Amino acid sequence: MDRNNQRARDVYQRLLDEIGEAVIVEDKDRYTENFLLPHCLQTLDKSFDIQTVLELENLFFKMVERLKKFDVIELTRWCTVANFVDAKTIRGCHETRLINRNFVIVEDYIALSTLTLVDGMWKVSSSQYAEPNPSIPTQVTK
Repeated sequence: MDRNNQRARDVYQRLLDEIGEAVIVEDKDRYTENFLLPHCLQTLDKSFDIQTVLELENLFFKMVERLKKFDVIELTRWCTVANFVDAKTIRGCHETRLINRNFVIVEDYIALSTLTLVDGMWKVSSSQYAEPNPSIPTQVTK
């Protein structure tokens, strides 16, 4: 793997870790600061734009509530591929697994994200979730 691809993967993974940890510890400010608005979120069921911080916070709280319902203690996400589109854009894929104290709640599902560099900080500007069963993003956007 060349240095650029490794750097893109490192940036992507750092964001995954930061956002995942923010969800688990229920830190909405830490969560929201990692997203660029408007943010385009797509699932197999629908697509919509999150326009405001309040909309993003509402999505965060729904996600936290849903994970609590299943007693999720671990949100494991890993970058499988990431590449620079240009100096200020990274596109990549990652897989997610939800685990509670006893077993895997949701088997791995794939997501595609676009990261954008804004004022020296990488932010997620769009997300696509591909899961045959209703994913957490699908469940919380209903």
